[in-house]
Amino acid sequence: MGKYPPGSGKNRRIIVITHPEKDSKGRIAGVFLTSILADMTVILEVGCHPAITSESSVVFEEAFIADSEIIYKGIENGLLRLHEELLKIEFLEQILEGVFESAPRKIERFCTENS
Repeated sequence: MGKYPPGSGKNRRIIVITHPEKDSKGRIAGVFLTSILADMTVILEVGCHPAITSESSVVFEEAFIADSEIIYKGIENGLLRLHEELLKIEFLEQILEGVFESAPRKIERFCTENS
């Protein structure tokens, strides 16, 4: 497994959609957000949460499974930032619905087993 989630970078926004305690190996599933509206499955409007400052879509084709320690280290090192307000149930439910519609099968299976 890589040092950081696949495709992560300074300007990539990641949403963790499963809790590490649900998986026996401490892994999480995550998705990226982008202001380029390529995938229209889930569109997040400006202001739906304080962290959403431009109309954004969830990039389900790049959904990933990663060791939760990678996420924690990214936060500790300032590469990732935690937005508690993104952890609201309604917000995550909207994204999970999109997972079951548009994400790769292995991500869908992982979320089913670990949600």
